[in-house]
Amino acid sequence: MKRVLILGTDAPMREMVASVLSDADIRVYGAGRLADVDDECRRGMFDLVVMLGAVPFFDGSDVVSRLRPHGIKRPEIFVISWQQSEQTVMSLLECGVNQYMTFPVNMRRFCRKVHDSILSR
Repeated sequence: MKRVLILGTDAPMREMVASVLSDADIRVYGAGRLADVDDECRRGMFDLVVMLGAVPFFDGSDVVSRLRPHGIKRPEIFVISWQQSEQTVMSLLECGVNQYMTFPVNMRRFCRKVHDSILSR
């Protein structure tokens, strides 16, 4: 069973994303802060991390290296945010984010991207 972490301070939004993924063969975990799941990330516990917001990438911490210990390419990292600036999107993709989507998100498209990313392997 694939494991997905939904990371964001907005608990209702985390629950909504989790409910959308509940139909698939996925175990969903939720956390409000990256510090809450650092140990699990270091052990490579997740196949996908969905971050609800881009702020953690801009506060000076190296989010990608915390999510992907030892230089491995997993978990996949998806960011969903309100920011639509091309510079923001390019910065996130350059630092290692796999997918960037802006709110409001088409949940059918989101589920297809999750499927293509982790379930079809």
